[in-house]
Amino acid sequence: MNFSQSRKAAKFISLLLRLSDFARLISFSKLKIKTYNYIQIGLLAFHNNPYYYN
Repeated sequence: MNFSQSRKAAKFISLLLRLSDFARLISFSKLKIKTYNYIQIGLLAFHNNPYYYN
Protein backbone atom coordinates (compact mmCIF):
# COMPACT_ATOMS: atom_id res chain seq x y z
CA MET A 1 0.00 0.00 0.00
CA ASN A 2 1.57 3.29 -1.05
CA PHE A 3 1.26 6.69 0.56
CA SER A 4 -1.78 7.97 -1.36
CA GLN A 5 -3.69 4.76 -0.72
CA SER A 6 -3.02 4.97 3.02
CA ARG A 7 -4.12 8.61 3.01
CA LYS A 8 -7.36 7.64 1.28
CA ALA A 9 -7.89 4.87 3.82
CA ALA A 10 -7.26 7.29 6.68
CA LYS A 11 -9.72 9.79 5.20
CA PHE A 12 -12.30 7.04 4.80
CA ILE A 13 -11.83 5.86 8.39
CA SER A 14 -12.11 9.38 9.77
CA LEU A 15 -15.26 9.91 7.71
CA LEU A 16 -16.74 6.69 9.10
CA LEU A 17 -15.87 7.78 12.64
CA ARG A 18 -17.45 11.19 12.04
CA LEU A 19 -20.62 9.53 10.70
CA SER A 20 -20.84 7.17 13.68
CA ASP A 21 -20.40 10.14 16.04
CA PHE A 22 -23.19 11.95 14.20
CA ALA A 23 -25.46 8.89 14.41
CA ARG A 24 -24.71 8.57 18.12
CA LEU A 25 -25.54 12.23 18.64
CA ILE A 26 -28.86 11.86 16.80
CA SER A 27 -29.85 8.74 18.74
CA PHE A 28 -28.82 10.41 22.00
CA SER A 29 -30.95 13.48 21.29
CA LYS A 30 -33.88 11.23 20.34
CA LEU A 31 -33.43 9.35 23.60
CA LYS A 32 -33.33 12.63 25.53
CA ILE A 33 -36.52 13.83 23.84
CA LYS A 34 -38.21 10.48 24.56
CA THR A 35 -37.16 10.60 28.20
CA TYR A 36 -38.34 14.19 28.48
CA ASN A 37 -41.71 13.30 26.95
CA TYR A 38 -42.10 10.33 29.30
CA ILE A 39 -41.31 12.56 32.28
CA GLN A 40 -43.87 15.13 31.12
CA ILE A 41 -46.52 12.44 30.54
CA GLY A 42 -45.75 11.00 33.96
CA LEU A 43 -46.11 14.41 35.59
CA LEU A 44 -49.39 15.06 33.78
CA ALA A 45 -50.74 11.68 34.85
CA PHE A 46 -49.58 12.39 38.37
CA HIS A 47 -51.31 15.79 38.47
CA ASN A 48 -54.49 14.52 36.81
CA ASN A 49 -54.70 11.68 39.31
CA PRO A 50 -57.54 12.46 41.76
CA TYR A 51 -55.76 10.54 44.52
CA TYR A 52 -52.83 12.94 44.24
CA TYR A 53 -54.73 15.69 46.04
CA ASN A 54 -56.35 13.55 48.75
